[in-house]
Amino acid sequence: MTASPTLDALRSRIESLERQAPEGGLRPSVHAQRRRTAEAGWTPAFSFGLEALDSRFSPGGPTFGAHEVCGPAGEPATALLFMVLILARLFRCDPQAQALVVQEPGALNEGGGLYGPGLWALGLDPGRLVLVNAREGGEALRIVDEAVRSGAVAAVLAEAPRAARKLDLAATQRLNLYGRQTSTLALLATPDLEATSAAMTRWRVRSRPSQAPRDYLGAPALELELIRNRLGPTGRFNVDWSSDDAAFRLPQTPAAPLRAPVVSTPVYRPAVAGASGKPPGRRGDPQERLAAHRGR
Repeated sequence: MTASPTLDALRSRIESLERQAPEGGLRPSVHAQRRRTAEAGWTPAFSFGLEALDSRFSPGGPTFGAHEVCGPAGEPATALLFMVLILARLFRCDPQAQALVVQEPGALNEGGGLYGPGLWALGLDPGRLVLVNAREGGEALRIVDEAVRSGAVAAVLAEAPRAARKLDLAATQRLNLYGRQTSTLALLATPDLEATSAAMTRWRVRSRPSQAPRDYLGAPALELELIRNRLGPTGRFNVDWSSDDAAFRLPQTPAAPLRAPVVSTPVYRPAVAGASGKPPGRRGDPQERLAAHRGR
């Protein structure tokens, strides 16, 4: 049976309200998600390699456009790690992909730049990254905007906390539009998620204790909270990262912790007294040492 114009108008009105709903408010119905996905022609930019995550997105994975990531206060490296792992996953899905990393001076001074050997250890080839040190936050966001619009790279990672307030509704809408047109992913680190945004997803990321199998360092472990998803439901996930497969996975069975720390906890331990009643390695006060020298 063909739907009436009135019913179509009502559905469009409901979908419009759902798009503008604040986080924690109205959520799109399953029908609205499927219809919007089909009409927009969304295609996944990459897959996490984990069904529990990929199934949250109607196209089968996060789509091109803007994605915001927020870490704990005072721990910008956690958000940066999650975005770097996404790049590693994107590179595994697209062997020809390259990415642009844009950082403002404040981010570099606080957390430092990316470390090549560390990226290799995570399964990401640093030779496929172009690093840009912007002079200030506003310039960093302008570079992101131009890079996504040009489509010269598959993804743009931006860390500009002092300019995060400029990532408003209009800015993220532009990134979504350009991202769809040029098939470019925009990963945006932000100190909080309070600003109004049109980002396709918004993530809150925390680190988790890593399990160390066989007395080695464990895999990176994260707690992910997907608090905004324009094409699917939200949720919480505990995940580990497999550097060998460049994919996320569910936490493995907890292994035994390391037998002992490499270096003992630093505490004050006075030296044991020697036969002379004085701690070994000491020769008394300066006067005693001078007298001993003269007596030779």
